[in-house]
Amino acid sequence: MSVEQYPDVVMPECPAEKILQGQKALVTGGASGIGRAVAIALGKAGADVVVNYVRGEDQANEVAAEIRKCGNRAYAHKADVSSEEQVKNMYQKMFKEFGTIDILINNAGLQKDAPFDEMTVDQWNIVINVNLTGQFLCAREAVREFKRRGVVEAVSCAAGKIICMSSVHETIPWASHVNYAASKNGVMLNAGVFHHVLDAHPFKNEDLFYRFVLDEDHGSVARKPDGSAVSWADFMAPLTSADDKILTFQPKIPERDPNLASFDQVDIEPAVSHHSMNTTPTC
Repeated sequence: MSVEQYPDVVMPECPAEKILQGQKALVTGGASGIGRAVAIALGKAGADVVVNYVRGEDQANEVAAEIRKCGNRAYAHKADVSSEEQVKNMYQKMFKEFGTIDILINNAGLQKDAPFDEMTVDQWNIVINVNLTGQFLCAREAVREFKRRGVVEAVSCAAGKIICMSSVHETIPWASHVNYAASKNGVMLNAGVFHHVLDAHPFKNEDLFYRFVLDEDHGSVARKPDGSAVSWADFMAPLTSADDKILTFQPKIPERDPNLASFDQVDIEPAVSHHSMNTTPTC
């Protein structure tokens, strides 16, 4: 048989090794973009997934259906993460369906941009409430369950994992986005508090920098410093495996050109570092 006669190679859609098998994940803002990619990656890695959304019911259901193709459970749940009542109800439904939570992806976020002196209180509040208060409310409920349940060694060496999606603008000022920048700076400090709440092991800074390349739908692929792509499955699943307790994303800050008036004139792709906390827990 000549080379031309061989069929095209088709890789399996679902990996044979599911390193998150048995773990339960919640992805906020999971209907599109980064949240969608992360939810599908976790599902393909073996986790059962709750796909949170506040708009885009059809898209959220499509994400859940995609996860179920690999034999894992998934469903979409509408909830505004800035509402304490809706967050609590979302967790209660998750506990009823899945029994517990092992992985929280704090991803939901939005922008309401305006020049500083024209920004309304409503524009300020909605961004702070979703981007910052939403991460606090979701993390608080997850931590309560982690502490209640403790470590289940058959599932993971860690009681739970939290990943907080942030932005380079947690440290870089951004004109006309004061509400967004303030919210992301709060996310950075929140994550530090999360570490102390579940403190059991020293920090471990791995300083692995990845660059996110955003498409027009705000989906993304992770890229290493050399530019090579890392699939979301390869990037996210190991971060939430048994070896890590709390993970935060923090930005790799570019050097500022003194000839530029502000960071707004710098062409920056969003970049993050993997900052791993409470690693290598003892079973």
